Amino acid sequence: MNNHRSTSSFIFDVIGSLIAWFSKKQTMVATSSVETKYITSMNTIKEAMWLHTLLTELNFPLTQAIVIYVNNLGCIALVNNPVSHS
Repeated sequence: MNNHRSTSSFIFDVIGSLIAWFSKKQTMVATSSVETKYITSMNTIKEAMWLHTLLTELNFPLTQAIVIYVNNLGCIALVNNPVSHS
């Protein structure tokens, strides 16, 4: 059965070790690939913020910024456009 929902997924790697992963069908049907990637990016950012807090509380502060890779130019443009967030 094809329900036209995309799958969101991400992984987090710290010093070469996988510490968190996620893969799940999105709860809504996106109208474009940009929207699908944007939803996944926002979920990834929320998880990154939570992991940053957890690692800091465990006295494992991060020495580098968390890098999030997105493979959709439209989504990257949307995330980087401050007008989209007003």
